[in-house]
Amino acid sequence: RLQKYSLDVSYTARKYMHTADALSRAYLQTTCSGDLSGEGEIKVYIDSIITNLPVSDRKIQEIRQETKRDKQLQQLKKSILDGFPDQKSEVTLSIQEYWNIRNELSYTDGLILKGSKLIAPKSLRKEMLQKTHTGHMGIEKCRQIARQVMYWPGMNQSIEEIVKSCSECLKFRPKQTAEPLLPHETANYPWEKIGVDLCLCNNKNY
Repeated sequence: RLQKYSLDVSYTARKYMHTADALSRAYLQTTCSGDLSGEGEIKVYIDSIITNLPVSDRKIQEIRQETKRDKQLQQLKKSILDGFPDQKSEVTLSIQEYWNIRNELSYTDGLILKGSKLIAPKSLRKEMLQKTHTGHMGIEKCRQIARQVMYWPGMNQSIEEIVKSCSECLKFRPKQTAEPLLPHETANYPWEKIGVDLCLCNNKNY
């Protein structure tokens, strides 16, 4: 339940709590009749993740539809619901790339999640990458944005490829790259090495 938070917990003695805890004096008269332990609690947690995703309802519905059409993700859904085998070799070949993250995967309401990120269907990945690169940011910045919302195996490589192949980025990137500095060997005695240059004085080159 606390995985999505980064907490700094500290103790404060009662005598230093000068402001009364209003919430403890305004408790709910009625409480939830259902038990939110186990699967119910997990569903509440996952639903809260989907609600807070920076994705429109229309796009969520489109992802649901494409997830349903995606054969690989449907096989992945079956393994999530039924449980993965004990050995990687026993997993269907098409979803073996998800083996190392199998404990982070969940399925709810037509969507597959890795933690708090959506597993993007193959048919929508190119479109999602293009939206990530809308502002023509660099590889690392695009990766940071994408990692907040979505995931699929090899996503980092896909982002690198789309940024490197962007015609606008290639057109406006710096034409000349800085040459690396080449250090000289340290001289052993005075005047062993002499540096010369050209100068113009009274219309004469020296």
